Amino acid sequence: MTSARLERLGREHPEWRPWLGVLGRALQEASGSAWEAAVPSRPAEPAAGRPLLGGTQLRVDGALARRWVGALFDTAAEAAGSEARRARLETADALAVLEAALRQDAPGLAALSQRHGWSPEAFHAVAALTALPLLQALGRRWARHLPAGWRGGSCPLCGAWPTLAEARGIERSRRLRCARCGSDWATEPLRCVYCDNRDHARLGRLVEEEGGERRQVETCAACRGYLKTLATLEAGPAPEVILDDLTSVDLDVAALDQGFARPPGAGYALDVRVEERIGLARRLLTRR
Repeated sequence: MTSARLERLGREHPEWRPWLGVLGRALQEASGSAWEAAVPSRPAEPAAGRPLLGGTQLRVDGALARRWVGALFDTAAEAAGSEARRARLETADALAVLEAALRQDAPGLAALSQRHGWSPEAFHAVAALTALPLLQALGRRWARHLPAGWRGGSCPLCGAWPTLAEARGIERSRRLRCARCGSDWATEPLRCVYCDNRDHARLGRLVEEEGGERRQVETCAACRGYLKTLATLEAGPAPEVILDDLTSVDLDVAALDQGFARPPGAGYALDVRVEERIGLARRLLTRR
């Protein structure tokens, strides 16, 4: 379904094709099993209010990290249709990119972009997708460990702000979705996920003239934040959330035009670490 949807979006929006190529490459990698080995079978017992990924040490195969991160930056350079420099990353840099992307560490990514001759904005956009396969693998394996009573505004697994909300089913229960790891968690109807404002007089909505409540933007006058809400009968598959976000970009534009914005960075500052897991072949060579 995801690949067919990407092809359709490319036909409907030719101007999106370069980015869709990069996004499609990341989603394809995320659908495989190569990254499962880096995910612990279960998360450590988290402190109260801390996402499952907080304090975790992930061991990633160095060759896999170097291949994947380099391949995605090569895809992005080719999609740019210019003489964009390819990011020739050693294993240490590839692991650093993954760690900074998991943490949503903008200063760290900016430093790496300068080292490799990319603009900070372009490097950050591509780097964010390098972590998608690892995050989706975490989301699949740790979904059953998400705290049932989690009511935080940020993702209970990876600490990101929710990408969007789903008004789900006949009862229109409000569920928050993370496009990074695919997590799905409940929240109250009248509440700002960013600042916890519950004053209904300061909570508003931007609704399309056509479509009614099927697609709307929830707004908060207290922090000037916004969150897109899409009506759906059931939970969308994890890989589709990132496409739902892309295809509702017109709602982002409407919110920005009204002076609302999403807060920068992560909802929770993760202290996750990414280290190299030495492969068997390399271990054998090292012993000689």
